[in-house]
Amino acid sequence: MKTDDPQFTAHLLGEHDTLTPAERAEIEALLHDDPSAAAEAVETQKLAEVLRRDLEGEEMPLLTGEQRARVLSARASGAVFEVPKVAFFPRRTTVLSAIAACLIVGFFIGVALILNQRHNDAVRVATGNDFVAPPDIEMPMDANPGPDVLAEPAPAVRVLSDKVESPNVDVMSTTASASQFKVAPSVVVGASPNAGNLRIPDTVAVGRGNVNSGTLSGAMNGRMGSGRASAMSPGNAKTFRAGDATRATAKWEVQTEWARPLHRIDRPNEFQRYPGQPSVTLDGGSDQTEPGNPRSFDTITDNGFLPVRENPLSTFSTDVDTASYAIVRRLLNGHQLPPKGAVRIEEMLNYFTYDYPQPKGDAPFSATMEVAACPWTPAHRLVRIGLKGREIARDKRPASNLVFLIDVSGSMSAPNRLPLVKQSLGLLIDQLGEEDRVAMVVYAGNSGCVLDSTHNKAKMRAALARLEAGGSTNGASGIQLAYQIAQEHLIQGGTNRVILATDGDWNVGVTSQSALIEMITQKAKGGVFLTVLGFGLDNLNDSMLVKLAGKGNGNYAYIDTLLEAKKVLVDQLSSTLVTIAKDVKIQVEFNPAHVAAYRLIGYEKRLLAKEDFNDDKKDAGEIGAGHTVTALYEIVPAGNDVPQGKVDALKYQQPDDEKLKIENSKLKPSPELLTLKLRYKAPDGDVSKLLEFPLTDSGATLEKSSRDFRFAAAVAGYGMLLRDSPHKGNTTWNSVRELAVEGKGGDPAGYRAEFISLLEKAQGLMR
Repeated sequence: MKTDDPQFTAHLLGEHDTLTPAERAEIEALLHDDPSAAAEAVETQKLAEVLRRDLEGEEMPLLTGEQRARVLSARASGAVFEVPKVAFFPRRTTVLSAIAACLIVGFFIGVALILNQRHNDAVRVATGNDFVAPPDIEMPMDANPGPDVLAEPAPAVRVLSDKVESPNVDVMSTTASASQFKVAPSVVVGASPNAGNLRIPDTVAVGRGNVNSGTLSGAMNGRMGSGRASAMSPGNAKTFRAGDATRATAKWEVQTEWARPLHRIDRPNEFQRYPGQPSVTLDGGSDQTEPGNPRSFDTITDNGFLPVRENPLSTFSTDVDTASYAIVRRLLNGHQLPPKGAVRIEEMLNYFTYDYPQPKGDAPFSATMEVAACPWTPAHRLVRIGLKGREIARDKRPASNLVFLIDVSGSMSAPNRLPLVKQSLGLLIDQLGEEDRVAMVVYAGNSGCVLDSTHNKAKMRAALARLEAGGSTNGASGIQLAYQIAQEHLIQGGTNRVILATDGDWNVGVTSQSALIEMITQKAKGGVFLTVLGFGLDNLNDSMLVKLAGKGNGNYAYIDTLLEAKKVLVDQLSSTLVTIAKDVKIQVEFNPAHVAAYRLIGYEKRLLAKEDFNDDKKDAGEIGAGHTVTALYEIVPAGNDVPQGKVDALKYQQPDDEKLKIENSKLKPSPELLTLKLRYKAPDGDVSKLLEFPLTDSGATLEKSSRDFRFAAAVAGYGMLLRDSPHKGNTTWNSVRELAVEGKGGDPAGYRAEFISLLEKAQGLMR
């Protein structure tokens, strides 16, 4: 099988019913073994997505029964349809025509530039202001613009808020005093027009500034820049009103994808968005903004340094989610910096696998620890803690009872949503064995079972193929039905799991997070776990999906390409489906004889009280077969100053240095830096088990650390730079890249090489 084979392309486009099982297996092997084929697959999918988007509005007449029969018959017999010959112009004629066209275009461009300069000079004289007006703006001081202004649709305009990198864009830079503007196609309305009435064409970009009076009317199908713009009126009205202003402070890279109108909804400063729409940061640049939903990401505050004297124990829940890394990658590949709330360092660390040993004995996972100099603060030490779940061979995997819960609401219509969901779950179906069964539930305005639980893969694929998007989103009723079906077909000792595929845009039904979380928590106690797969970005309710996966005893992955689906649902199938330990908690006790203070990097939303470690009623994270969990601590050695804010002297207590010295002298002498304690339960158990592992610091330098240690440090540095962490020390993009290259190693799947390429994109965007 080669990449130019039609079967290869059909597989990438999700046309699995046209392939035999042998062909699918051959293609999967090619994608797994050949990095160049995998890279070509990514480019093919990107091209297909562009074509789908561009052709979405075109009519697509279906083949008649007779035409379809002819095609299938020809394919079976090897016949070839006759294609009309295409006539070509002679080379001489073609060259002369091209030269003539270039001369004509050049002439008109020259004329346009001259007229533009004269027009700008005239505007400066008329207004007394030094600004550059777009060439198509007419500024009659007392004339009403006629309806013919909007006669021609405008081509797409691309703009940056502070600088312009597109030759087709001009940005106004001051206040114009004209009573009205007539705006022709292909313009950008700039800063602070005092116009009484602005009429705009179909596709424009509004630049930064204030709309001080009047209205902006016309079909708003463009990108909005930074500054103060007006809020939309309700419904489908396309009018900005100056008296209802809302701040928008986002900065934009050059884009080619255009948005539909914004519509104001229930509360001020909350906007409903549509596929392809850019993000807008509301009211001062909240961390929670993101394409599609300004409330989609929880705000994260970096863990600070804690003095060991007051806080000897650090306790947190494990996390094997990987969604954050894929979301950030999607944004960077789209030339956008991620909001800080999207950057969860623990999920970035756990996106990668590390060379941790298999567990020995009866324990479901092993523990590995390493300590060396901290790259961004050499006076500090960096500790890496790694857990490795026991791997399970595919032929030893227990039978699975799966329910696909698929969002088919209107927001899922984009190519990277429901079509990608169908392709992704198709890959999962290909991996199932004879004992595995699948049911399928969909939800939009209402929910329903579209496939009863079955072992028949043909029925599974046929049910997937029939799915179409449309309607509002009632996710709660769908989850209830999915869990009911999973419970009816429960396999004792097997894998019982609901797999939710959604963009998280739930807008009807039981939409409060507390009600959904409570329901899913109860269902998980009954033995049915939850895996969450996020798709799309415009409506992605990341905050909700993180919580649902955590309370459902499952994991959360974000799928933006078919290759990511392959990673999650094929390469890591056992770890995605099979839970080997639940309620896994980590508690680290630091030795004050060697540690003055410590800081846990990441896991801000997974912190537990020290008492929770021994409380078996307290929920925690799960580990799947073959999963790896990595955590990093930055440690301040004893005798060094603890980085913390200035604190006033105590009024009722005085530090007793002599008493402190006596207490130190009574400490049990130990060379250990810390002790790692783990608690976990069996997947069907209620009582936890305890494991303990001590660590001694041998004083290793960064150069003597392992490749995995340096790569994990690079990932942490990457996250701190993206979040502009106050603890990033002397981290730079160059130092992070150097660590990543040193830690790349064999990298058979190419994930670490991809990470290095993302570093370069992020660095370019942050300049």
